[in-house]
Amino acid sequence: MNSDLKNIIGSNIRSFRKKHHETVTSLSKIIGVSQSTVSDWETGKKMPRADNIKKMANHWQISTSQLLTNYQKLNKFYNLIADHIDDSFTTKEINDILNYIDLIKRAHKKE
Repeated sequence: MNSDLKNIIGSNIRSFRKKHHETVTSLSKIIGVSQSTVSDWETGKKMPRADNIKKMANHWQISTSQLLTNYQKLNKFYNLIADHIDDSFTTKEINDILNYIDLIKRAHKKE
């Protein structure tokens, strides 16, 4: 298993757990695993099984993709774009920017 993915998921689990003011112990009881298992997930030592990812997503009322996505990377990207866009942009200009981003993504998929 890709260690980057394990670290991303672990970081997200920790973030959601803390956001909901839960301890490792309380989350482990809710999911039905040991405390050490939750700790191993959060530190990237182990990968949670799909059924446990679904349990956590249901418990926190989020999508499973929210546990699997590197939001730190996305937030940096969003902030970079936001730093360059102000209220003077028209809707058409913002749509042009979004279309250009799609064009670049398509071009990179072909490579």
